[in-house]
Amino acid sequence: IPAARPVTSPARRAARYALANTGVTLRNGAFMFFTVALPTAMFLMFNTIYGAEAEGAASVAIMTNMAAYGSLGGALSAGALLQTERMSGWLRQLTVAGLDPRGFVVGKIVAGMAVILPALLVVVGVGLTIGGVDLSLGRAALVIAVLWAAMLPMIILGLVVALVLPVNAVQGAST
Repeated sequence: IPAARPVTSPARRAARYALANTGVTLRNGAFMFFTVALPTAMFLMFNTIYGAEAEGAASVAIMTNMAAYGSLGGALSAGALLQTERMSGWLRQLTVAGLDPRGFVVGKIVAGMAVILPALLVVVGVGLTIGGVDLSLGRAALVIAVLWAAMLPMIILGLVVALVLPVNAVQGAST
């Protein structure tokens, strides 16, 4: 008689799904380019052009805007990724394998919150180190925390769009 495998809890399944989903997303080169590299390059370009205005306040605004831009793209992409999973049958496979709908949604939200952190950390880090942004570490941490928290409704919106709209309309609605 084979040994019985322990039954995993729904919370553990959701956590494992979130971790796997985060890893897959962070290994996606196009995702990392558009959510991290592009906003960072845009910050450096706009900061070079407009950063000296208003005695440095422009640099803080540009940095914050580009961090928000990158993280917003990452937040709304949760819906686009869900669209791909729906089309390929992966969503159905996950439910057959034992991931309940609540665990799926929670896992998607947790993964969405995790994958937007690189955009926030890199843009703010570049702003503080080589961008000449005059901001204390406490204020920089506050900027990151506020932007990160503000992305939660955007992640949920991206998921709702992907679950409610037909598959061929999700990309346009997310954009």
